[in-house]
Amino acid sequence: MIIPNLTRLQWFKVSWLFSLSCIILSYGISLQYLSYIHVSSTLGAGYLSVAFIGQIGILGVILTLPISLLVTLIRQKIINTLLLWLSACSALLLLTLDTQIYSLYRFHLSGFIWNLAFGEGGSQIIHLSWYSILLSIIGIFALCTLIFLLLFFSIKRISKQRKAPIRIGFTLILISFLSSNGIHIWFDAHGNTEIRAMTRHIPLYQPATAVRFMAKHGWIDAHQVNQQPKLNNQHTRSDLSYPTTPFKTHSNERQNVIFITVDAWRADAFEPVTTPNTFKLTEAQHAQYFKDHHSGGNVTKGGIFSLFYALPATYWDAFTAAQHAPVFFRHYKTRVIIRASLALGH
Repeated sequence: MIIPNLTRLQWFKVSWLFSLSCIILSYGISLQYLSYIHVSSTLGAGYLSVAFIGQIGILGVILTLPISLLVTLIRQKIINTLLLWLSACSALLLLTLDTQIYSLYRFHLSGFIWNLAFGEGGSQIIHLSWYSILLSIIGIFALCTLIFLLLFFSIKRISKQRKAPIRIGFTLILISFLSSNGIHIWFDAHGNTEIRAMTRHIPLYQPATAVRFMAKHGWIDAHQVNQQPKLNNQHTRSDLSYPTTPFKTHSNERQNVIFITVDAWRADAFEPVTTPNTFKLTEAQHAQYFKDHHSGGNVTKGGIFSLFYALPATYWDAFTAAQHAPVFFRHYKTRVIIRASLALGH
């Protein structure tokens, strides 16, 4: 391919047209996320559409900003071409990897997931056959080739002074991004679980919230609308499958149950000398003393969550968004006596 000599302005335009092309390609790759999102209303479908277009697109814009400035300053056609191609390949390969990781673990790429999959012992968790490796190499080659063709198309189009829908494309992305955040601000403050539950599925998506601002101006009652979840709620519109099997009891008699929890209470501090009165509970006639129990987290949020849900704290965001009560709360009349708020989301 013969790369024409372009002016600084033309390289700037090439970078943004190429970015728009790659963003469209990224939409196709990111469609895999949508299969895990539960949509049950027209509002949810509309919000998901603008959130998907806006977030994936705005990530492309953020990545393009420094690259477009660099190619404008460098103006060396070989270096600029390689810079644009390699940056796009890296970004889209990471996105593709994220979709695969998400399909396995339902978590996006992070330090934890990266260490789990590729750190020490990662080979025991993820094992790839030669066939899978071969398919991966072919897929990477095909994706990088397609990206190169998109770059060639962008350079050729700009060099021939042809009009490109750059402004229209990025205007649509910006409108979608702002619209999704506006919708989220309003319906998050009003406790819409469907809107909240979609957030975790879209990579790096942190939509705006304004609960305190709206409560301050009297537009909502934060304590009634958003702060206190319905602990006995049995039916929520979410993609959670919890519990996976029905809760079965062998007796109609319900015993009184008291959970006594102390923040940062270590197991080795629960013994006759340090806590003599509490330890006496284990010496009662019908007492059951479980010595192999482990907390689900080393902070209050993770520990309390796993205590009630019997799940790791990594599911916190999903249950917070859905305002999904523990099974235990559905079968008992509950009362919480606390010194700090247990409201989901805080």
